[in-house]
Amino acid sequence: CRNLHFSVRLMSWRRRLLQLSGGCAAVGGASFVYIRHGLSSSTITTRKEMLKNTAPNRPLPSRLEQIKALEAADHDGAIFDIAVIGGGATGTGVALDAITRGLNVCLIEADDFSSGSSSRSTKLIHGGVRYLESAVKNFDWGKLSLVTEALREREHLMHIAPHLSSSLPIMLPLYSLWDVPQYWLGLKLYDLIARSSTIDRSHFISANSALKAFPLLNDSGLKGAMVYYDGQHNDSRMNLSIALSAAKYGAVVVNHMKAVTLTKDQKSGRVTGLVAQDVLDGNRKEINIRAKTVVNATGAFCDQILRMENPEHENVIKPSRGTHIAMPSVFSPHHMGILSKTKDNRVLFMLPWEGYTIAGTTDVECELDNHPKPGPGEVKFILDELKRYLHPSLKVESQDVCSAWTGIRPLPKPPSGVSTKDVTRSHVVTTNDKGGLVTITGGKWTTYRQMAEDAVEAALKDAKLDHKFNQCQTRNLLLTGSHDFTEFIPIQLLQDYRKLLPKTAKHLAATYGDHAFEVAELAKASNYRLLTQHNRRWPFLEAEVEYAIREYACTPIDFLARRSRLAFLDYEASVEAVPAVVRIMGDRLGWTAAEKVRQTKSTMEFLNIFKPPSGKELHASSFDNQTLLKTETTHNP
Repeated sequence: CRNLHFSVRLMSWRRRLLQLSGGCAAVGGASFVYIRHGLSSSTITTRKEMLKNTAPNRPLPSRLEQIKALEAADHDGAIFDIAVIGGGATGTGVALDAITRGLNVCLIEADDFSSGSSSRSTKLIHGGVRYLESAVKNFDWGKLSLVTEALREREHLMHIAPHLSSSLPIMLPLYSLWDVPQYWLGLKLYDLIARSSTIDRSHFISANSALKAFPLLNDSGLKGAMVYYDGQHNDSRMNLSIALSAAKYGAVVVNHMKAVTLTKDQKSGRVTGLVAQDVLDGNRKEINIRAKTVVNATGAFCDQILRMENPEHENVIKPSRGTHIAMPSVFSPHHMGILSKTKDNRVLFMLPWEGYTIAGTTDVECELDNHPKPGPGEVKFILDELKRYLHPSLKVESQDVCSAWTGIRPLPKPPSGVSTKDVTRSHVVTTNDKGGLVTITGGKWTTYRQMAEDAVEAALKDAKLDHKFNQCQTRNLLLTGSHDFTEFIPIQLLQDYRKLLPKTAKHLAATYGDHAFEVAELAKASNYRLLTQHNRRWPFLEAEVEYAIREYACTPIDFLARRSRLAFLDYEASVEAVPAVVRIMGDRLGWTAAEKVRQTKSTMEFLNIFKPPSGKELHASSFDNQTLLKTETTHNP
């Protein structure tokens, strides 16, 4: 038995030494790849260089003006160079890429911008530590290239909207001495590939230092921790900023406008455009959008568009559900996140975000759903895994969950027997056999810009326009709200608007960038009234609802989920805000009393998908109709 035990230990150490030597080899190999194909000095753009970008002078058109532009093009028989279906990160990225090259482009989104997976991410801008680990262990150069691309795009995304993104230190607690050199090598490789000018490098800290930085950490057997740095952002606001930027540069972008069918040339079978319908106004006629190429950027729903082109199309997407939870901020320091592994070898994040702690994620095969919700046991799974890394005396219960949400990953369909967690996050661009339809699938939030560039290149090639337009312009392009942004904006807001609360000033700057002053000016008319009067811990202003309409918000859901993020953070607080949001939007958009009641009902139905396990499901009947129908005399711009 002793000999057998010794043999097992020897084999284990041999395997670990092989992994370590593989890691060293990967460091050397990655250095070679990095030197030859990695970030050259010309691709690292300084803040000063990007500030050469000036904000477009074109005012933001209203949604109605954008719809009329589509109708005018239909009436005149005009042909867009590119028509995009899908208003997520990739779709809006395609629109911005195309319009800044000089193409004539339009985009439609059946729901709201970022209503799908783009608003339901882990909120990280990252290269993928897990993919790097897999690349080293399996000598997988494809995954190493994916990490290299993602880290290059991370640098870009951190620059273009500094008010929406920031650097976040993330701790990897180590409970084995062997893990120390292994993770030190891996994260130094991560730093080497990144060569970041904005994000700090990884470092090892002792067990005592780890506990000081993250006091709730399980100290039993703790040997120390590695701390590395990645980016974090407000994903739906980032997505919206890309859409608004495209619109300001001249793209026609319309949310709540669905694609009914694709149009084709009767002889060749080539896709020549699409027919669109306004989801919010059933009385509006369908619009025929003619385009040289249609780009299908509908994420997990891309098979539905492909089936419009070919009814016999076989699915190329295998949907995977990822669930996250939001808990009070006390569960994580405001300046430090944590990364660990679950029992089934998945990645678990616990991160500070927007004044809360978010944790996740799961990876479960699922069916497509426009409004997915956590499956049975997923929230419990996350909580149980958190308990393994938090101090045993700390009880983490379902009552601590403030909100829970699920997003669907648009993963390429894997071979039989391959789990979704092992499917690559690389993106794929394809063109249909008869031409006219380019589809972009897979990928991850961080690489949206590269995905968009590749899709536009494919569209130009398909339309035989690849020699007539400029190269991609988006790498150095600041998004709306960034051009005059400085860290001093919160102070300037407090000086210019004396009744503004400090927490609200910080919130406005972090949400709207240099447009924060426009929101503050609107708020003067309502005496800076907070959206949740009974719960004054929230910084949101009623004026933000009014401003959201300018940003193409059409429903209370658009505001509560994508403009303010309240639904993702606190289910009960978002429910409390419903009457005020319905009242303000109803007054501005001219809703009848019946429409206000209908909007309240649909909003409550939507918010209930964020309800934590211990929460009480609420309905529109919870509100007094007089509250919903009440109007106030406020400034109407």
